[in-house]
Amino acid sequence: MSKETLAFLPRPTLTSGKCTSYEVAPEGEIDWSMVRDLWVQSMSLERDGHVSRVYAPCVVFLDGTWLPIGPMGELDAARHLCHRWSAIHDASVSDMTRPRPPAISPEGNLIDISPADLGGDITDDAWSYDAKENRFRLNLACVGTDLAIKVMNHGRMLDQKIEALTPGLDRIEAIFRACKFIQPHYVRPWMEKVREAAVWWLRETDWSDADYIKTPEDDGRSLADEVRKEG
Repeated sequence: MSKETLAFLPRPTLTSGKCTSYEVAPEGEIDWSMVRDLWVQSMSLERDGHVSRVYAPCVVFLDGTWLPIGPMGELDAARHLCHRWSAIHDASVSDMTRPRPPAISPEGNLIDISPADLGGDITDDAWSYDAKENRFRLNLACVGTDLAIKVMNHGRMLDQKIEALTPGLDRIEAIFRACKFIQPHYVRPWMEKVREAAVWWLRETDWSDADYIKTPEDDGRSLADEVRKEG
């Protein structure tokens, strides 16, 4: 590629969401070596006294700051843009916008264990409080989805994410077995529910490569990005 052509490429100088006048970050000016991930952000929009839910595709930098990379709008549009840029620039996507699955419902997933009974680290979101009885119960499905969330945003394929659940599942099982209030024969069926919820969540939030269609415009971005990386 000639020097004349390179001169027309914007220099990737955008390294943070701080101190910038950009309302939407220009793709060609983002220094992708300083990007942590892409983020589908849920936002509230008030119009004429009515509040609606909109979604913004964003880029998150290593310093934790962020900027939109496109307009706020429908969820599918924000998600599609983030995953397109993810494929082009080799960046992961943080997408927590999907609704909680029915598997998180307390029905059939609550067990009579209190936080004081378990000596391990269980996410706070997994505890269901009963105001009438003034007690907490553990939601096994929430334990599973928490494990899934911890492995879902690292650029892995679905089968790799499912495999990455193993250490977390082993940790939860060890906590259950170490608890003197849990009878051993309960552990296996409980762990099956935890794993089922985790795998279900990963499958629901997985972005299929079949949904991504590469265009000539994408090829151009990829080429420009490679040129910048080579200086």
